[in-house]
Amino acid sequence: MATRWELTVNGKPFAVEVEAGHVAVDDQFVEARIVARSGNELVVEAAGQTFNVRLGDAVTLDAKPVQVTLRRLAPKLARKGGEAAARKTDVKPPMPGRIVGVSVKDGDTVQKGQVLVVLEAMKMQNEIAAPVAGVVRGLAVKQGDTIEASKVLCSIEPGA
Repeated sequence: MATRWELTVNGKPFAVEVEAGHVAVDDQFVEARIVARSGNELVVEAAGQTFNVRLGDAVTLDAKPVQVTLRRLAPKLARKGGEAAARKTDVKPPMPGRIVGVSVKDGDTVQKGQVLVVLEAMKMQNEIAAPVAGVVRGLAVKQGDTIEASKVLCSIEPGA
């Protein structure tokens, strides 16, 4: 079951869910990981960007003070068919670039970690993998497309 939080950063609220190592912010999957930690200082990679975070009485993000509140929320009540069955995960690229390969088609069943598309950016090829297992829906790119980082490549629905 997902752990739900209400995160407020400088007055702007975000709904955060964490489940089995996956993070969703406002119902959008975010690829995030802590790449280094020293005491109360963290280096975090999220959505293709690197952030230096210092935790303590005050929180700083890239050396700028930020006002942060975090409140744990009660779990969502399961919907008919289970909570996960009603949720889809949008897949977005970590950066803008050009699609040089598409490994799936709409309706394909994929496993977590399976390569969906290959994105060329900054003269490097980046494999964009499925963040969750499920069925590919709304595949919106083809080989040769130039895309922005905000572009939804496809969605993955649990099941099948």
